[in-house]
Amino acid sequence: MFSMESKDSVKVIDLVEPAYQVPPEMLIQDVKKTIGEDRPISSIVVVKDNKPLGLVMTLHMDRMLGQRYGYAIYHNKSVSSIMDSAPLIVRGSAPLT
Repeated sequence: MFSMESKDSVKVIDLVEPAYQVPPEMLIQDVKKTIGEDRPISSIVVVKDNKPLGLVMTLHMDRMLGQRYGYAIYHNKSVSSIMDSAPLIVRGSAPLT
C-alpha cells in the first residue's frame, strides 16, 4: 500500500527561498526604487503584521507600468492595488505532494 506521506517526503519548506517583502501601503514607485534593476526579483510578497496578504509578480508590475500612461496611472498607487490578493499560500510543513 502506498502512503502519500513518508518520513522522507519533501516538505514545502525544503524548497522555499527568501522572499522580498513590502507593506501594503508602500507606493509602487518606492517598490521599484527599492528593488532596483540590479537584482532579478520575480515576485514581491505584500505583508502586514507578519502575515502574507498578497503577491505581486514583478513582470506583471512592469507590464502595467510599461503600458501607455501606465506609469502616470500606477506609480503613485499602493502596491496593494495591483497585488494578487488570493495567491496560493501553504504552510511550510505541508508535504510537497
